[in-house]
Amino acid sequence: MKCIVLYNGSYLTMKRYITAEIKDNKLVFSLQDLGREEYEAFYSLNEEETKKFLKLIPFRKIKKKFEGPEAMENFKKFCDFNAIKCEFSAF
Repeated sequence: MKCIVLYNGSYLTMKRYITAEIKDNKLVFSLQDLGREEYEAFYSLNEEETKKFLKLIPFRKIKKKFEGPEAMENFKKFCDFNAIKCEFSAF
């Protein structure tokens, strides 16, 4: 498993932590917001979509492209623009 921390700091009134990792050949972007209430969100790509994504941006360059408190939103925009299908889930 490879993992990159894209953001770990304050955002608005909460603490935000965002990572990108490859699990079982699938790319997953994870977000945790910790504050008054906790929130977790995930964007994940299946193996085929992960391969498409990594052809455009190699894993080692993900931090340079997406680093910051809005990494999740930027990832989603990038996927939409490049016709890469991602699944969203939140808790």
